[in-house]
Amino acid sequence: MKVFYFIVKTIMSVFFRHVYSFSLLYRYRIGRKSIVQMPIEASGKGVVVIGKSCYIQKYVKIACAGRIEIGDKSKISRNASLIIGKEGVLLIGTEFLMGDLSKLSTGNKWVIGNKVVIASGCVIFSREKEVEGSLFVGNNTHIGNNSTLDVADNITIGANVSIGINSIIYTHNHKYDNPNTSAWEGGIITKPVIIEDGAWIGSNVIILPGVTIGENAVVAAGSVVTKNVDPRTIVGGNPAKFIKKTII
Repeated sequence: MKVFYFIVKTIMSVFFRHVYSFSLLYRYRIGRKSIVQMPIEASGKGVVVIGKSCYIQKYVKIACAGRIEIGDKSKISRNASLIIGKEGVLLIGTEFLMGDLSKLSTGNKWVIGNKVVIASGCVIFSREKEVEGSLFVGNNTHIGNNSTLDVADNITIGANVSIGINSIIYTHNHKYDNPNTSAWEGGIITKPVIIEDGAWIGSNVIILPGVTIGENAVVAAGSVVTKNVDPRTIVGGNPAKFIKKTII
């Protein structure tokens, strides 16, 4: 009997969730020739504007208490999540691609340019509840699979930037000089990260708080970037050090 009750409860829960999500779609402003595959999971009383000729695939989660605007000819792939708090604004340009299982979550204002790719498995959010920065991503930038962006402080990524798979950008650290607390339980320190136009960040790179990576710079795969990188230079290693100037 308990198994039967559980099955019925689960079926009814899924059914009403789908009905609620479907009803929310009538509140969304969806452009001509856009396709929203059901089922999706929608919630929140915010404003969602989807441009023309967009494609929202099955099992996408849109939880919006603030505002989301998605430009024309964009695609949000299966199981991706857009979670926007009451004070949050997410503005996405045209021809945007968000891969499977990626997640964007903010209560701040984020701006993502045209023809930006956030590949599958990426997670972009503040890793600390107490603080949250803004995010700007320029046109034609590609963020590789399974990358993590910690937007505890501001992150600015220019145009035509390539970030390799499994890379991490941190904008916060912890104070660890209090003998009465664990090293990771000290106060939070945040610093912004800037990646300028045309930079190439290799796979499995870690960028630490406060770093600026200059225009057209190259960071070798597997590097840990602890200091600023000059424009048109190649750096690599742990910690990343100057290797040579680029030919650009």
